[in-house]
Amino acid sequence: TTHMMFIVNALVSDGGGDAVAAYHDRMTAAGIKPTAESFELVITAYAKRSHNRKVFEWVDQMAKAGFKPDEYAYTNIINAFADTGDVQGATQWIEKMVTAGIRPDVKTYTTVIKACARSHDSTGAAKWLDWMAIEGLTPDEGAYNSVLGSFRMAGNLPAAEALFLRMTGVGKVKPGLETFNHMLDTAAAARDPEAADKWMAALQNAGLRPQARAFAAMARAYAGVDRVEAAERWVEKLTRNPEDPWLDRGTLVATKMWFWNAVTRQKSPETQ
Repeated sequence: TTHMMFIVNALVSDGGGDAVAAYHDRMTAAGIKPTAESFELVITAYAKRSHNRKVFEWVDQMAKAGFKPDEYAYTNIINAFADTGDVQGATQWIEKMVTAGIRPDVKTYTTVIKACARSHDSTGAAKWLDWMAIEGLTPDEGAYNSVLGSFRMAGNLPAAEALFLRMTGVGKVKPGLETFNHMLDTAAAARDPEAADKWMAALQNAGLRPQARAFAAMARAYAGVDRVEAAERWVEKLTRNPEDPWLDRGTLVATKMWFWNAVTRQKSPETQ
């Protein structure tokens, strides 16, 4: 049985719902009694491919076999839908979780918020953060950062700054480096170098050390408004410490492209 469950787990990793379901059926035909875990593996495999109808079918089969999905099962389903950016699927299953009398925790709500962020749905992300508070749960830094991430993608600096105030005020959550990086990224996306300066100062005043991501955001903020000399200074800071764990080739290449695009625009006769 352990050997077969190992194979099923491997099939789940490949994401093939039909393959996992077929193997589950072969296990049953071979006289191996299915377990709650084996049903959950099939359900998770289908959820990973956003096959909502199949998920419903197998949850029904699970119930007929005498197994009731628990908090772990619902969380796995929600996580699987969220990982693919399927907000609708994740939302349906968090609602079914509540209907089943199981209360979602902060981690579950944060998972749905992340799905909204991946889908560039900042309104949905903010809605789920509000719903978490309505349910009497206290959002943690991860939950706030997930919503800030959605504002970053939208370049919505006013909304991000309002949420930061809520986080540190009513929320009583101490912002860490990731939070400040989100604020800097949002300022860069909004092409607002003055705001970026403000958030870099706030990061340092909080006793945190800026790293490659922060330097890259500063360079993008200045390059975005063609302030080449200032952007170049931040690019230099970015490349000064090659051992920085935040510095990867993608970040470096993208930031330099922003900078050189600004140089090109500045030299163009149309901008003279």
